[in-house]
Amino acid sequence: MLETDWVNRASKLREFMELEGWLWSKGQSGVLDHKRLLTWMKAPTPTNLVRYYRHWEIEDIFSAITRAAHTKTDLRLKLQELVDKRNNIAHGDPNTEATRSDVDGYRDAALRFCERSDRQLARALARILTCPQPW
Repeated sequence: MLETDWVNRASKLREFMELEGWLWSKGQSGVLDHKRLLTWMKAPTPTNLVRYYRHWEIEDIFSAITRAAHTKTDLRLKLQELVDKRNNIAHGDPNTEATRSDVDGYRDAALRFCERSDRQLARALARILTCPQPW
């Protein structure tokens, strides 16, 4: 909440409790607002991914999804390179290009990260909610 830069906190807190209060009430349900949960994330850099998964009690998602140091380093580097290259291309850097090999490597790294982090998030949610894994 501190990172949302709300000017009028009282009305925003009231609105927050109306929308999200169900999270702290037994027998009630609601919908999580992904925009609110990710308002601070501008790009899925490895640092931001670690920060996001900490919300779900996963201290370091990269350590949680792989034991091998070289795999962890490779995933972090590939994901950072993907974000950097995407930003450079989007901002018109004429010296940046993505080769077929680059795209294949980024796709593979993103797929590995997503598959493994998805399993970790399912385990974390089961632990937090004291229920079976949701998927």
